[in-house]
Amino acid sequence: MKKKVVLAGFLLTVGLALEKPSISAPSLEVPVNSHCVAWKTHKTLALVKRASAVGKSCQVAVRVIKKGDKLGAEVSVPIASFDSQEKKRDQEVLKILDAAKQPNIIFKTEMLTEADWLDMVSKGFGPVKGTLYVAQRAYPMRVLVQVTRADNEQVVSGKIVTKFTSLGIVPPVIGPGGSIAKVDDYVELHFSLNTKQLQNRSEVPGL
Repeated sequence: MKKKVVLAGFLLTVGLALEKPSISAPSLEVPVNSHCVAWKTHKTLALVKRASAVGKSCQVAVRVIKKGDKLGAEVSVPIASFDSQEKKRDQEVLKILDAAKQPNIIFKTEMLTEADWLDMVSKGFGPVKGTLYVAQRAYPMRVLVQVTRADNEQVVSGKIVTKFTSLGIVPPVIGPGGSIAKVDDYVELHFSLNTKQLQNRSEVPGL
């Protein structure tokens, strides 16, 4: 049981927010108990019609980082793996996130002791600080996440709300004045991660 709690601790890191996060477990844009992440935003079409866009990826790699008696995690997602069910939009996401410069979005947590991780997981939630790397730019972040159990594994899930401009991204506009489409300066980051998918598990004490 202890090893699963520790493993879940390493996955307490994927929800990202530059501002105060808004977390909600229901209505996630990723399958329940999966190992996936997603982005979601809203846009205005033809100046009047409102719509949403969602891009999902289940190609999420999480590995343990160990330095002395402290442990952390690195989360990596290929930008090209996000699927929004619209090929042209997925190609635009590659450009917007400058995938040619850095193919993967990477998040590295701060280093914490095993006791710190265990304390957060036992509570079912906890704050984690870290750094998000996009296009070789670093963005300090903090997050509050939730942990549940499923099939004898721990699942970390939640939804973070932030802004494109907080990530150094200008919201896309198509047509003069957004007459074709205008994306809000708003983005949700959804995640559901399962401890059984953790890489290099042997680095975790007791395994």
